[in-house]
Amino acid sequence: MRTAALLLALCTLAAHGQSWFNDDAEWHFAYGNSGVVIGYVHGTIGGDTILDGQEARKLELRRFTSYIGTTQVEEEWVQDRVVRYADDIAWVYVPQLAAFDTLYAMNAVPGDRWQLAELPDDAPPCGPESYMEVTDTGTTMQYGPELRWLAVDVHYSGEWPHGVVHDTIVERIGTMGMYILPHDLCLAILDGSEGGRPLCYQDGEIDYRWDPATPCDRALGVEAGIERNGLRLHPNPATQVVHIEWPHGSPALIEVYDGQGRLQLTQTVARAADPINISMLASGPNLLRVHHRHGVRSFPFVKE
Repeated sequence: MRTAALLLALCTLAAHGQSWFNDDAEWHFAYGNSGVVIGYVHGTIGGDTILDGQEARKLELRRFTSYIGTTQVEEEWVQDRVVRYADDIAWVYVPQLAAFDTLYAMNAVPGDRWQLAELPDDAPPCGPESYMEVTDTGTTMQYGPELRWLAVDVHYSGEWPHGVVHDTIVERIGTMGMYILPHDLCLAILDGSEGGRPLCYQDGEIDYRWDPATPCDRALGVEAGIERNGLRLHPNPATQVVHIEWPHGSPALIEVYDGQGRLQLTQTVARAADPINISMLASGPNLLRVHHRHGVRSFPFVKE
């Protein structure tokens, strides 16, 4: 799994007298994979270090995930990154270069651009010519103290087909629409993405939340039954059978796909709550699709 980073840096003062990456800095990034795993990537400051003769800070990253519909939470270590902030620039250490490279140039003005920090996995779809270009700048007090922001266009080269991505960088928080390292967006095509947009950021002065209705540790410990527009699947996880309940009595066609998207079984269910035999399925994540007169509904579930 590709590991990416969050901006973290030396406890130095940035523009407007703000301190980037202080000891209280904490990020929660959205995470999802294969449509059946959900959770978040948690980033905290892990202390000081010296690399390439520069004082810097370590960003410690942990991923917390669970299969949708289950209560079991798995914790994984994500490769730490080393970052620093100096001269109004956030830098990230690139092991392949044995040097720091520009992550965000917070002193930039419209028209300025910089090449994306190159932290690729094997055969990444994003080319080395990818770059970030500033289209607008300003300040905001929406999240507490006055913070500088940059509107940017991220220009991807190479095999990634989506071209230009628009985003905003906010001082101390980072990019608002993608994971901290922009290359991770196109690498998501290969590995499902380490993380996405920041759900939350706190550092003692700032309390940023993408959506107050979405908890920072989103979707962990969810209920065992899943309901979609009046339809409900239970139990989840399951061992022998699952049931689909719906508020009307018309027959429905059931399809079950494994975690690789391969069709495993089909069955016509005549009545709500009729059992669907899943005993022949391999253990792991699955997707159950219900075709009925009101449309199609999908339910991820886990076979134990």
